[in-house]
Amino acid sequence: MTIQTLRVLSAMLEEPTGNHYGFDLARKADIKPGVLYPILKRLEKDKWATSAWEEQTPEDIGRPRRRYYTLTPNGIERARVEVEDHIASFSRSSLGRRQIPRPSEGTV
Repeated sequence: MTIQTLRVLSAMLEEPTGNHYGFDLARKADIKPGVLYPILKRLEKDKWATSAWEEQTPEDIGRPRRRYYTLTPNGIERARVEVEDHIASFSRSSLGRRQIPRPSEGTV
């Protein structure tokens, strides 16, 4: 699982049952749309997410229609596991690093 995919899943997990659209997800995950959409396609293919166009017409809303992506119940569970595992593995890898002692009060 790539860091970018983990970022997208993390952004979606902020509101796990919510409808998310591309521009907002790209902003929250801090990735470019050209990276985001293949990830969303893969999540759909793997049944972690579904998508649908909003029902209003562009004329009614004054902008292009948005495609909303929603995590499936299985996708929510799997996303939580992946994100938590990544955080845990990151924490474990940083535990082995040598800690730099802090100076005592009054020393420079």
